[in-house]
Order: sequence, then structure tokens, then C-alpha cells
Amino acid sequence: MTTLKQQITRNPFQKTTTKSIVPPLYTNLSVAQSLPCLGSLSSPIHSPYRSKSSRSSHQTLRTVTASIQENPQTPLITTPDQHTNCSLRKIPSKLSKVCRLFCNDDKRKKQSTSTDSEIFQIWKDILIDIKNDGKSKKWRQTWKNNNLVLFEDFIIDDLKFIREYVWCLPRVKREILACLVSCVKLGYIDDFLFQYYLLNNQNYKEASSFLQTLLDNSEYIFDSNGDPCYNEDGLIIQISPKKFFSVCLHEVLGSDDLITFFTESYPFFSDSLTILRWCFEYHKKIKKDFLNQIVNTENSMELTRLEKLILGVLSKKESLDEEIVSEIKHYFCTGMYSNSFTVSVIEILNNKVISETKKVSSITPSLKEEKKQKKSKSSDERRTEYIENINEVQDVNRENLFTIHPLIVAQQLIFFDSSMFNVIQPIQFYNCNNCCINKYISKLTSVKCLIQKHTTSLETFSFFLEVAKFCIALNDFNMGYIILEELLFLTKTNKDLSQLLSHEVEQQLTNSFALFSPVKRYDTYKNAIYSLLSTESFIPCIFILEKQWKKLNKKPLIENNLLNIASIKEHYQLIQLFIYALQNPYQLEQNVSFQFFFHSMFN
Repeated sequence: MTTLKQQITRNPFQKTTTKSIVPPLYTNLSVAQSLPCLGSLSSPIHSPYRSKSSRSSHQTLRTVTASIQENPQTPLITTPDQHTNCSLRKIPSKLSKVCRLFCNDDKRKKQSTSTDSEIFQIWKDILIDIKNDGKSKKWRQTWKNNNLVLFEDFIIDDLKFIREYVWCLPRVKREILACLVSCVKLGYIDDFLFQYYLLNNQNYKEASSFLQTLLDNSEYIFDSNGDPCYNEDGLIIQISPKKFFSVCLHEVLGSDDLITFFTESYPFFSDSLTILRWCFEYHKKIKKDFLNQIVNTENSMELTRLEKLILGVLSKKESLDEEIVSEIKHYFCTGMYSNSFTVSVIEILNNKVISETKKVSSITPSLKEEKKQKKSKSSDERRTEYIENINEVQDVNRENLFTIHPLIVAQQLIFFDSSMFNVIQPIQFYNCNNCCINKYISKLTSVKCLIQKHTTSLETFSFFLEVAKFCIALNDFNMGYIILEELLFLTKTNKDLSQLLSHEVEQQLTNSFALFSPVKRYDTYKNAIYSLLSTESFIPCIFILEKQWKKLNKKPLIENNLLNIASIKEHYQLIQLFIYALQNPYQLEQNVSFQFFFHSMFN
């Protein structure tokens, strides 16, 4: 083990062969100050431990003159395995006198407070200067402007605690600490120790012991062991499910976006019962402080975030068994939580069905009903004028369908589509191979049979083309896509029909199908869909999104028990299209004859 004395006598500018402990630096420091957005978690970890106020800044600073030779070193830690029995339950008491990382308590000269990013940039510049020419003019001035307080009365022999503390710091501050340790490794230990124990009012032995611990165990302390994993911009790209849960509760900025992202994306890697169990565990941890009346701003914010997380999970669970309902009431309907939260939980529980039952919409006609169809008229006897009043439609069959206005047909097709679409629960969209979705798709494709059998002339072709255009105009992209795709297929396979079509009709087909053109691909369609969000009723084209689903499924959501945030974000955004559509259903008048006719095609 390299001692502190050896660190001083070592050539300060000698290149080291050891692995650098400085984490990847920011390419854009402004990222560190931005709020976390969906899937982009910037510096999400904040200390979950309760810390009391630090030692009074009014204490007189003592100038300690000492040297390495006069102060023998205290035996230091060399391996983390010696302290595996350290429990996190010990940590809060150890942090009773921990100061904030940065403070400006120097009464001799008041300086303006700098942001974390600015201070980090200063220390990064210092490190670069030292590496380049072995000196830095900014070193002492930086100490004067930004007094650095790391620990007070710190227990040096608890390596696990040091590591937990460091990884609960925001990323910027953690990198500043790593830069400082790197500066010390490069030979600036005298300046560091002198300023450190002078400003922190510590003795030389405490300061040097703490620094030696960081030096000897830097790779263990500053390495996150892959959880979470960061990119060069300081954003989390991989994180374990349990750590993700912890981050939501301890987020330093308290952003609701992070909790929303967790509650919307957890079905990708867990289930609601598991998340509720985690909430139960966390409740037990903070209950002790509550009973001891240790309530401060920090754990009050954690309680508020826990409330939001619980409500987000409960609101998406369709049914709950009696055992879980009992536990929820036992843990969360107590005096620890706000009255509004308790009322919301009770209201949600009262609205949940204990046993899972699927209710079939009463407006959908039974597929087993039998109806007699009137004798069809020949194509020569068809009327040129359409029926424009839906109340006049008493019976619908494969022949008189063409006597009804295309707008009415489009509206009833949309009703047929939406009645099946609305039965699907949001949670079922998280898996594209869900049996409900597969049945939904197979019923939709039954419309193709109608088009294949009855598109035999220019008139019928034009009729279905008009129906497709009305479907798209009314924002049902499923029906519009099915009809246009089948018509386009017929123009390529049915030569007799292709010869009957005029150039004008072919051009109309091409223009209508442009939205789904494979040349413009998924992005063009997605942009058109996003323009409808929260404004009008719509049904996204499941045939287009299914291809995107399968593409995303090739990207693993979990690797080595770590969540791939980027993949989850893509899935989440895709599913949001369906969730938004379910929240704003169509309000259309049903014609039973139409619905029976459409359902009968599936038999």
C-alpha cells in the first residue's frame, strides 16, 4: 500500500500507470443543471440520509503547523472486504455532523456563490494545468473563493460508508472530489492538506487519514460497479430496477417527470405488486424516524414522492386481491401521510374490483346471432344516390352496402374498430404478442375479405377508396390503412381491375396512401399521430406500430439486471400513443345492423 509519505516524495509530474479515477467528463456542462426528462436522468442520486446542521461556522479557525514526519500515519483500509458487515442503518448517525460539500463561510471576504457546474469546471481546468505544465495559478485562489468542506469527525475506517456517501452525491460534486484526489496524486498534497485541515478545523492526522483512504481505495470508492451506468454527458443509460426505484424517491431536484416515467415504464421490468412491496419496505424504514418525531425537509419530500409513486402504481392496477388491499390500508392510510393522499388511496381501492372480471361491451352484437338477409340486387340495379340517413339503414349485407354513403360506412367501421380497441387494457400494450391484441388484429383483417370479394369494378373500387379517405379524415388509421393497402394490392395482382382504373383514381390512391408510404417510414406516420394527441379522438394504426414493436423487441430492455433506459423510453413513447387514444374515445352512434355485418365477416 502506498503511504502518504511516499506520495509526497514521489515525483509529482511522473506519469502513473494506474487506472484513472476521474469519471467521464461532461461534454456539455449545462446538462448537469437541467431537470431530468423522460428517459434522460441527469445526476439523479441525492443523499437519502438525514444530516443535521454542520459545525458552526463561527468557530475560530486554527492554523495547524505540522509535517508528515511529525505525525505518524494511522493504519488505513486496503480492501473493502474487511467491512462487508457494515449496515446502512448505521449511516444516519455517522452523518450527524457532515457539512455540505460547498459553503462560503469565510467571514474575511464574502464571495459570490458559484454553481456546481462552474466550480467543477474550475477544478477540471486545474487538473488540466497540472497535467500539462505541472503548475496552476488557480489553485490557491480557488480555495479562497470556494471553501471546500468534505467531512467533519469522519469515521475513517468505514470504507463502505465512504463509498455510499460518495455515490449519493450529485454527479458533478462526485467528479469534483475525484478531480481533487487526482490533483493530490499528481503531487499537490501539501497545499491540499494545509487548506483542508485549516478550513475544516480538523487536525492534520484526521485530514491526512481521510485523504489516504481515498487514495488507496479510489477505484472502489469512485466506481459505481456498473449501477448506474453513465454516458459522457452524465446521463444514466443503464440502472437496476431497485436503484431506479430509489432514485425516484431521492431525486435531488424532486422532478415529477422522473416519477411519472417510473410509474409508466415499470411494467417493462416488473409488476405492480413488486413495486408496492418495495413501497412497503421503504415505509418500514422511514416509520422509525416518524415515530421518533425526526421529521425534516428532506424526509418530508421523500414522503411526498412516495405518495406520488404509490398513486401512480395503484391507478394503473386494474384489480387487487384482498391481501394487498389490506396491506395498503395498513401501511399507507396512517397519520404519516397527507389527508389528500389517504383519501385518494381509499377512493382508488373502493373503485377496484377485487376479483378480475372482464366485462364485454353490451353495444357489440353477439356473433352467434342469426339474421335473414334480403335478396340482393344485381349490380345494374344499384342506385346512384346514397342513403345519407343512418336511421334508414335497417339491414346491411354484402350487396346493399354500396347503396349507403361512404361516410356512414366509415363511421360504422370506426365504431366497429373502437369498440374492440377500447376493451384492451393499457397494460396489455406492453407486449405486442398479447392474445387480446392478436385477436383484435385478426378481426380487423377480416375487413380485407370484404374488399377482395367485392372490388370488381371501377365503382366498387372508388367506393372503398372514398371510405378509406373518410376513415383517415376521422383519424382511424387502422381502417384507412387496411382498405388502402388492400386496394393497392388489388391493382398489382388483378390485371383486369387495373385496366379498368383511370389515371385519376390511381392518383387518388397514391396520394391517400402517402401517409403510410414505406419510403417515409415510421417517422412520417408518427409525426402525424403526435399532432392529434389530446386534441381529437383517434386510433393509431396498429399495423404500422406492430412493425416498430418487433423492431424494439430486438433491443433487450434488461442486460445483466440493468435497465436499458433508452430502449424503455422508446417503448414507453410508442405505448403512449395507445394510452392517449384510450383516454379520448370516439362518440359515434351505433347501427346494430352494421355491427352485426362486420362481426359476421370474422366467422
